[in-house]
Amino acid sequence: KHTSSSSRSSLTCPHCHKQSNTFDPFLCISLPIPLRHTRPLCVTLVFSTKGQRYLRIGLAVPLFGSLAFLRRMLADEGKISPDQVGDLVSLFLMILRFTLAPF
Repeated sequence: KHTSSSSRSSLTCPHCHKQSNTFDPFLCISLPIPLRHTRPLCVTLVFSTKGQRYLRIGLAVPLFGSLAFLRRMLADEGKISPDQVGDLVSLFLMILRFTLAPF
């Protein structure tokens, strides 16, 4: 949606008091601002097995996602079972709640 209009600027000479008016046209365009539905989150999974020691994962976490959904996301990206993610996610979310405010 856009509109057009003009602005008026006026100057008056301090000596002769003659006034000059200028009209400048302009366009105004309104654009919608998209709402965020996700929040970026970086997670490091640390493994207790031999071989791969850790894995850094970048996730786009839904702002109002559930704990079960976050567990599934971590399990899918880390190629592990959701049971292995376990209670660490609960602890992580408690820390996250105190460190990140909604944008």
